[in-house]
Amino acid sequence: MGLTLYTLGPYVLSRALDREGLSLNDVQVRNMPLEAMVDALTKGTVDAVAFFPPYSELAYRDGVAQKLFDSSAIPGEIFDVLVASPDLYAAHGEMLLRLLRAWQAAHDLARAEPAMAGALMARREGLTPAEFRAAEQGLVYWPLRDQVAMLAPGGPMERNLQAVQAVQKALKLVTPGSPLPRVSQAPVQAALR
Repeated sequence: MGLTLYTLGPYVLSRALDREGLSLNDVQVRNMPLEAMVDALTKGTVDAVAFFPPYSELAYRDGVAQKLFDSSAIPGEIFDVLVASPDLYAAHGEMLLRLLRAWQAAHDLARAEPAMAGALMARREGLTPAEFRAAEQGLVYWPLRDQVAMLAPGGPMERNLQAVQAVQKALKLVTPGSPLPRVSQAPVQAALR
């Protein structure tokens, strides 16, 4: 099984295996870069991979891979987040707030002008607009105002980090007792002001 250890690939794989009554101990894991996965599948050096767009979409397009499981089967468990160190936030907090506001403005524009925004993002990812729409199927871009609750103490983000860390511990990617990253609502709350 090919995957990139320091992505969410191990977590998604663990959830896929769990649904079939298996665990990470039941498969042989090979760490590899995402960009090497299509070639590994083509050459038969791995039987399966855990990857994501644009790599997955290119593999589907070329007939190299068939989807067996994706994150739509585990709604609300996969988050893509902006992470900043406390030192960076302290030194450049206003810049990060501008970045959050720009992110929100980009998503507002994408909702208002979906064809234009989709074509632009597809070109950036090396996909056709149809492939990009397929890759985005099921994704939810939470507006900043909805992210406050997700980032609350004990909220979905903290619970997700705990689940991901458990998989990382099983693969010995983190040492026992490693602290979880601190989750904070403060930047999002400030960006909303």
